[in-house]
Amino acid sequence: MLRARAVHPKDESQRHRLLAFIKAEARGGLFPRPANILDNAIQSGQAIYIEDGEAIVAGALMFDYTGNRCHYYEIGTHLVARSHEGRGFQVALTRLQIAQACLDLEDIEASPIFAIMENNSPSLHNAVNHARFKIWELPDELRSLRDRTGVRSSAEKLVCNADDEAIQAAFSALRVSVSGGVLKTHKDETPIHLDFPWLDYLLQAGPY
Repeated sequence: MLRARAVHPKDESQRHRLLAFIKAEARGGLFPRPANILDNAIQSGQAIYIEDGEAIVAGALMFDYTGNRCHYYEIGTHLVARSHEGRGFQVALTRLQIAQACLDLEDIEASPIFAIMENNSPSLHNAVNHARFKIWELPDELRSLRDRTGVRSSAEKLVCNADDEAIQAAFSALRVSVSGGVLKTHKDETPIHLDFPWLDYLLQAGPY
């Protein structure tokens, strides 16, 4: 069982070891289901924060046991249900960004995720909605099923195949979230600064 723990890459060899582990696990279909990752991290007393690097990145590369479909909807639902403010909100937002980068949407809509957020205020809804569209900074072949208006486009369907394309999509989404600037919470409108130095280092340009 994968356990969440803080990851602070200090050199290129450490970074490449982490990336090699992620790729091997993704290709082998060995990741537990999303709910198990989150439950395990909580039960082990480790906060679901961005610093819990393996849990976050593993979630970004989550596949079912057939290895051909992502479970971002389940990840987002479980995480947002447990995290309503502070750093938990940052992680929830990151999850939603990843979801838009690589997800077989089929008939799944984003509204159920919004619905479970406490109060579901316009400011929170708008912040998450804005983050979804930032995914359009990705290369064309990595775009999600939705166009700029949020309408699903049958011509653009990204299939996660547990290979480099999906890994690159997930990392690109994380990079977008790191550079996303300042957002606000739904409770007291206190700015949240998206500043994750270790993640920025991990996602430096280079072959994955």
